[in-house]
Amino acid sequence: MTRNLTLILAFCLAIWTTASAQNVAPVVTTPIAAFTEYAGAPARSIDLTAAFSDPDASNAVQMSVLLPASTGFFNIALDGQHKPITVANFLNYVNSGRYFMTDPTTHGLASSFIHRSVSNFVVQGGGFIGTVNPAQPPYAQPTPVPTFSPIHNEPGISALPGPALELRNAQGALVDSNDNWQTSPQKTQIQATGFAPPNAAEPALYVSLPTGNYTAIVRGVGPAPTGTALVEVYPQ
Repeated sequence: MTRNLTLILAFCLAIWTTASAQNVAPVVTTPIAAFTEYAGAPARSIDLTAAFSDPDASNAVQMSVLLPASTGFFNIALDGQHKPITVANFLNYVNSGRYFMTDPTTHGLASSFIHRSVSNFVVQGGGFIGTVNPAQPPYAQPTPVPTFSPIHNEPGISALPGPALELRNAQGALVDSNDNWQTSPQKTQIQATGFAPPNAAEPALYVSLPTGNYTAIVRGVGPAPTGTALVEVYPQ
């Protein structure tokens, strides 16, 4: 009988949607003048609120993000018209400097860190910054960003907090379940895989399974238990 160790993670996105007009791309209203930044010169702050206009968002900010050369640029807009609480929360992190922290190894500015990327579905960041791994200097490691108090989800496509995860065998019998990975008896093993969820409220299972068919079931908990689940499975 073959038994495999498997790590199962679940993430949820709410599927409530709000009707809105087709997106209109932001436009540049006041071009930012070119300037030369010299090494050691004082930091310069540029107010982007007067540089762009976005008909779809009252507090939109357009940012160009440079990824590896094969990926190119993409634009991000903060939709303050439809999601004012979420946008205000994000800007609070930005304005308080939570994303502009010093790397303890290089003593320079820490990098951004994308901790989840699923093709044609989602790119997620914000929970971590990237710092140099002292044991392996060529590689970055995720360092948690100090958090503010949680905010309430706003209507629309928002993260569904605290989903519960069940794993059942071919006969429908419960193999294991979890709704908060940090309370799991396998917490240490989950952390050691390098795939531990960034949010303590997200579930994860670390189980040894004989060959067979299994079903993972994700259930929403709390006042808004409806959502679309993403389940990730990692053989160990």
